[in-house]
Amino acid sequence: MTEQPILITGGTGKVGGRAVAQLGAKGVAVRVGSRSGDPRFDWVDRSTWDAALDGVKKVFVVPQDGEQLTRPFVRRAKELGVERIVLLSGRGADVPGYAKEDSIAGRTHIDGEDAVHNSGLEWTVVRPAWFAQNFSEGFFRDSVIGGELRLPAGDGAASFVDALIAEGWPEADAEDYADSVGPIRRDMDSHLSDGVQTALGRPPRSFVLFVKEAAAAGAWRD
Repeated sequence: MTEQPILITGGTGKVGGRAVAQLGAKGVAVRVGSRSGDPRFDWVDRSTWDAALDGVKKVFVVPQDGEQLTRPFVRRAKELGVERIVLLSGRGADVPGYAKEDSIAGRTHIDGEDAVHNSGLEWTVVRPAWFAQNFSEGFFRDSVIGGELRLPAGDGAASFVDALIAEGWPEADAEDYADSVGPIRRDMDSHLSDGVQTALGRPPRSFVLFVKEAAAAGAWRD
């Protein structure tokens, strides 16, 4: 095991949990940053940050949606000796017009990327598109099971990333959801980047294969 652990914020989530598992499988020491972790890490409780960062040189940052906390966190991480930051951002953070200026997720990613770029630390920014797992374990799953998935995406197309291997909504939530889907409608998500090929050294697998494997694993069984 490496001497200094890598801190994974959001270490029990969809992306963070997979990062923890894969790094652990490679014998890399990992510190799970979560409210149930030891030491405890809570994005909105800054008193938990120092203990989570103690002795850490590298951090994988899964930001808190809707909160501009990445900047102060990166600043504190640098003060405590962190040398490298990997930030999970989102596709379109660098594309004018991709999201509305007041988009909650957009503000989080844009401010977070700026903080990392100007931190003086070694950094990598990851900008995934939609996750295939949204269909099998995320917010599309119930609609898939119900037999009908409706999105305000028009005739747009989108590429999906396989994560590391009038319904009663409040108006504000509905607007945020529509805004997140908007780039698909405007055909800003149909392109395929070379990120998977570059990072993993192999072509990305098809969405059809993901669906077959998820179905075989019982993803849509109640």
